[in-house]
Amino acid sequence: MRKISKVCILSALLLGFSAFVSAAEPGASSNPSKVDTSAENFAKAFHTVAGKFDGKHKINHTKGFSAIGEFKAASNLKDFYDIPMLTSKGKIEAQVRYSVGGPNPNGSDKTPGLGFGIKLKGNGSEWDMALASAPINFAKTKEQFIGFLQSRFPDKDGKVNPKKFEEFVKTSKPAQRFLAYNKIRGISKSVSNVAYYSLHAFMFKTADNKMQPARFIFVPARGERTLSKEELAKTKDNYLEDTFKKDLKKGSVKYYMYIIPARTDDVIDDTSMPWDDLHAKIYVGTLSVTKYEGHKFAQDVFIPGVMPKGVAAPKDELFQLRNHVYGITFSERQ
Repeated sequence: MRKISKVCILSALLLGFSAFVSAAEPGASSNPSKVDTSAENFAKAFHTVAGKFDGKHKINHTKGFSAIGEFKAASNLKDFYDIPMLTSKGKIEAQVRYSVGGPNPNGSDKTPGLGFGIKLKGNGSEWDMALASAPINFAKTKEQFIGFLQSRFPDKDGKVNPKKFEEFVKTSKPAQRFLAYNKIRGISKSVSNVAYYSLHAFMFKTADNKMQPARFIFVPARGERTLSKEELAKTKDNYLEDTFKKDLKKGSVKYYMYIIPARTDDVIDDTSMPWDDLHAKIYVGTLSVTKYEGHKFAQDVFIPGVMPKGVAAPKDELFQLRNHVYGITFSERQ
């Protein structure tokens, strides 16, 4: 197995796509009024990609498993941020759900696209996080996002036309960046060896009463590891859940949470734009996952808009969309 170098990965992205910032990136509609970017239409689009819906399962990140644990904030966090939920002394419980991207409940775990839902509860507050195993998204705008989904719609014969997806990618720099990143990041050995990213730049209240844009990350205490070609060939499709249970026998699975403040030259309203790995990181605390809970939280929803005092919504246009779509699809499962 091999370690992943975030510096190498992000440097490759930055060097490979020098023209990141432009007035209007390809892939965004020149006439947005002709594109239905309502949350309802996004929910329909996800259903179209997913196929038959049984009314019970999630339409994306369908496959997954649950666990519980505890979050312990850094003792000096109040020197940096004013987030009462974390800086108070009470216990913070954690419910988590690990997931595999896509709508197939029986799909292979051997994919780079993994998710991590975290629900923190304590000190009279709650914080929901819906994290991804990639630091960037495949779209900046709603138009690019719906275009990505529509390119995966099946034709009349029920099959997805790969040429349609290829043609879309040619028009979208965010999709190109995302796919380039997927090609070099490998398949994780275990969910215990995955770093999970916020994607969005949230607004955090600092100790000196300012609102600071920042992304955040959960870094695995056991290090990031991917499977070698030989290991990948010998690994069964359904391995993440069993591997996690084995990992727990060695002790709690821990992740270190860091806030990554934006620099003045960072784009904070575009989840498809990578930030380099040279940013300052402020240690927030440690998430200790201690007990496997089967599929207990399979039907729960982790809405990023559920935030504690001291944390405010990002400024990008996809954030509220995510919240609304999650709400719609959650209500469909009730």
